[in-house]
Amino acid sequence: HAPESDEALHLARRVLLRGLVRRQTAGVESGVQETSQLWPLGRWQSCRDTALISEALRFLSASWRVLHSAKASAHTAGQSAWNNDVVAARLADEEALFHMFGDIELWR
Repeated sequence: HAPESDEALHLARRVLLRGLVRRQTAGVESGVQETSQLWPLGRWQSCRDTALISEALRFLSASWRVLHSAKASAHTAGQSAWNNDVVAARLADEEALFHMFGDIELWR
């Protein structure tokens, strides 16, 4: 359940982002699909706090880099990066990240 008031929603966004960033910084495995399930709790489309939006964009950019560095590492190690299951999972992760980026409305 996501809070309704602006102050409570702002706090919920900050807590959500801080938790996700800390997990990312600590190297704790947190999959894109798990993150994409939590992301809507922030109701990002109604966020007007530029500092929080910047932090969210930094988090998503870092997540994108991690996703693609894993792909590059697998390719460099000679692992088959084109296994159908691997490709499908990677595409699902990329799509989920694009949706999270899209939730942040920059043009308002």
